[in-house]
Amino acid sequence: MNQNKSNRWLTLLLIIVCIALNFMLNKLVIVLNLPLYFDTVGTILGTMLGGMLPGVAIALATNFIAGITSFTSIYFAVLNVLIAVATGLYMKYGYHKKNGFHVIIYILALAFIGGGLGSLLSYYFEGDSIASSFMNLVNGIHKSTGLAMLPSRMLALFLADLFDKTVSVGLVLVCFRVIPADIAHKFEFTGWRQRPLNEHEQNTIDKMKNRTGSIYTKIVSLLVLASVAITLIVTVISIILFRDYARDQYIRMADGVASSVADLI
Repeated sequence: MNQNKSNRWLTLLLIIVCIALNFMLNKLVIVLNLPLYFDTVGTILGTMLGGMLPGVAIALATNFIAGITSFTSIYFAVLNVLIAVATGLYMKYGYHKKNGFHVIIYILALAFIGGGLGSLLSYYFEGDSIASSFMNLVNGIHKSTGLAMLPSRMLALFLADLFDKTVSVGLVLVCFRVIPADIAHKFEFTGWRQRPLNEHEQNTIDKMKNRTGSIYTKIVSLLVLASVAITLIVTVISIILFRDYARDQYIRMADGVASSVADLI
């Protein structure tokens, strides 16, 4: 049972290009000082073209590569994976072919993942640290609504992410619809092909469908769980390292104070 070799290589090429796209577009908006992230465009495009499994691979690879220079990026891998899963479900059920209402719900879901859950993660791992441009928005929401700082922060980041995801999804949908269907289909990861099933085998599989999920679904589920587990492991390691660092700092401070007192006596 082998997947068509050319299809497999095109899927791999799609993953590599979309990972690069995540980094290049993110760097571009930073250089141009635009109020966007553009760090999930490749994830969304790759999932729409290749399917959920390539999308999850793009999401994980993007954050782990970014983690080489910015360790905190690894914490947010689970969010990028959730964006890939949400996009995969959006495509699987054909919502991209329906009216604009489904697009709006999809964008809101991505904004909730990136801005809502993302703001909680960033607050937990980075504390009150936030970009000055976002801080102005947080303070504005805080003063105008009377909300506490944490809800104001969450709302500000959600609105910022909503704008980013609206532009990102709009850009991806334009690309998706411009690419001819016969070409786009070549990037799709269809699993591993096998000979047609006979009637007895098909009947056996039909009976099992209610009890077992597809291998594809199981693989995606395992990847999502793995990303969550890795995030938790990295978090625990970071807490342990920080605790040891803080303890060493306190010991050095105590030794310094003791030496100063001894000198005075």
